[in-house]
Amino acid sequence: MLAVDFPSSFLKSSLLLELSPAALLTIDHSGRILAYNQQVLQVLELSPQEVSEWGDTLYKFVAPTQTATLLEHIKHCLEIETRTTLDLTLTLRTGKEKPMRLSSRRIAASLLLAAGSLDTELLIMCSLVEIPDLRLLEDKLLLAREQESQVDLMRALQINNLSHDLKTSLHAILNISNLLLQTDLNKDQRIWMESIAESSLSLVGIANELTNDSALGDHQEGFTSFNIRNFLSAIDALYAPQALSLGLEWQVHLQNHQDSAVYQGEPNRLRQILAYLIDNALRYTEEGRIDILLHRKDYHEYLSEFTFEIRDSGPGIGIKEQATLSSLLESKEVSHLARSGQKNVGLSLARDLARNLGGQIYFESTLGMGSSFFLSLPLHRESSQPATT
Repeated sequence: MLAVDFPSSFLKSSLLLELSPAALLTIDHSGRILAYNQQVLQVLELSPQEVSEWGDTLYKFVAPTQTATLLEHIKHCLEIETRTTLDLTLTLRTGKEKPMRLSSRRIAASLLLAAGSLDTELLIMCSLVEIPDLRLLEDKLLLAREQESQVDLMRALQINNLSHDLKTSLHAILNISNLLLQTDLNKDQRIWMESIAESSLSLVGIANELTNDSALGDHQEGFTSFNIRNFLSAIDALYAPQALSLGLEWQVHLQNHQDSAVYQGEPNRLRQILAYLIDNALRYTEEGRIDILLHRKDYHEYLSEFTFEIRDSGPGIGIKEQATLSSLLESKEVSHLARSGQKNVGLSLARDLARNLGGQIYFESTLGMGSSFFLSLPLHRESSQPATT
């Protein structure tokens, strides 16, 4: 057996053993230890002489009850090219037991310059890691991931709070601007006020994009339980004052939906999508009304498809613009805040959010007669209690 001082006839792989910080050893198909590094001696608590005299085979360190398991591990390792692992308990010469993880991979025997003296073409390179150390490392990695997740969550919350505060102020500016636009203004004053309103709406879109972009990132909100009727009631309370201040009729149609079932979904992302669609309706509807309708299609007792319809009496969309929007909604390209200079970036972000929820956005419109934008997505009920309508 080759010792840690590696005679010159030994290995092309000797540098790997010698320089590796891990406990590495090389064995043959019988479990005979052919080479090892200093870290192996520390793990096995033996000197080179003691290895030669007592522990020249890996089976010497394994309890009889685990011999068959080790044999199967070696045979399996020689049959495949990928790394395999085995958790076992090594018994040291002193009688001390050490839980270890043996990670093994086959290598060509030609890596040994002295390979001519071997009766096999394949050997196994093994690393030994004490399981307590491994668990400590896994705990550190888990802690690091949890800390990173907390940082991401705090960042997302800060962005959401900033976006909410910004939109609150901008909606106030929008309301005042629209009220002033209904008064007698000269041509220049009207241009200025329209510019203020248009800029405020653009800033609202950017605020929505900031929220959506953080939601599309690595941080996953995860599913939570919510009630559709309560969800739409909150939407109603949020947007009704703004619509009324613009002189628009506003109604969220809930009378036909007395659904008390609890659904699993991501209401925050759903709210972000509807926020864009409703803001868009408020932007382009100068007079008339905006209606929020809900359609439900049941597939079975646990699954329903909900379609949220935002219907406005605005100017409608021309044929050419309809083709552009349809192409945007059907595009597979993922939007990103960095490309926010493009037109309709808010709609493309809403589209991406809808797809992440397993849904889609589409629209119907007639020029001069208004538009309807639809968000359709599946939701799972928490119990088999039938949903009521």
